[in-house]
Amino acid sequence: MNDTAVNLNKIIRARNNSELDKYKILLIDSDQEFNKLYNLLISSVTRYFLLDTYEDVGKAIRSIKRYKPDLIIIDPNPDNFASEIQKIRKIMPKVKIVINTNHIDGDFIQEVFSFDVSGFISKSSGPREFLNSIELILQGKYHIGDNVAQALIKSLNKDHNSPLTFREKEVLEQLASGMTYMSISKNLKISVATVKTHLNHVYWKLNAQNKSDALTIARQKKYI
Repeated sequence: MNDTAVNLNKIIRARNNSELDKYKILLIDSDQEFNKLYNLLISSVTRYFLLDTYEDVGKAIRSIKRYKPDLIIIDPNPDNFASEIQKIRKIMPKVKIVINTNHIDGDFIQEVFSFDVSGFISKSSGPREFLNSIELILQGKYHIGDNVAQALIKSLNKDHNSPLTFREKEVLEQLASGMTYMSISKNLKISVATVKTHLNHVYWKLNAQNKSDALTIARQKKYI
């Protein structure tokens, strides 16, 4: 039996066992390790029912149409998150959407909330904070995690006329936090070569000679 058949049978059994009284949750994340973790967390709460996990919105569309989840948890691609959320909204205009990601940037957070998402959680949040956030959102409240709130406050002091793109700022901020090229690559799901390319663009835009020079200039000008 293939995975699709297994998932459909799982949902059918749930319906036959009165699982309709539970909150139906659907998870969209390309990181399979996180999917396994969140599957365990969500399944640990008796009034939650995890419909399934998907790598991207395109693969989740069929289940969204058919099973009408109460909550969709998604780690969107910062480069095309708008189209991803719009695809979901086209099917279910009022569904609660929670962003769960490592992309914690004040500008990105503000832009995401312009699409009427219900919450924004950092993947660095612990299991208890994750589940508490989900519960508040299912109760109809808007919620952001502590790390997200800090990023928003920090963004108020930034120069929003920065010449840097969102991705360039994201790479530079993670470099400023002490992360290596390899760790930035894994965190942002891009190659090490792409990380270096973004930084080369930063050096050129800031007229910086090296990493230390770029960080000093960016901080002085409040670009990060």
